Amino acid sequence: AGADRESYAKNLMKDTFIAGKAPLPPSIDYGFNQLRDPNKYNVERAKELLKREGYIDTNGDGIVDKDGENLVLDFYAYTSRPELPL
Repeated sequence: AGADRESYAKNLMKDTFIAGKAPLPPSIDYGFNQLRDPNKYNVERAKELLKREGYIDTNGDGIVDKDGENLVLDFYAYTSRPELPL
């Protein structure tokens, strides 16, 4: 709910791929275009899911926390693939 795959595909990957919504790529004809995307980008849904799990901004710093601990996300990049902009 929180990852904007369409923008990633367009801006970061320079429109070189189609944003995924299944384990199979769209090039395999198994009805990719008919698939429902339950994780489509939706900021309000992401906030709702975080809140449901107890993550709220208790101190007004703009970062949600749970039990006084800020939510921390780790992002990984492939250093072996320098041609990829991620």
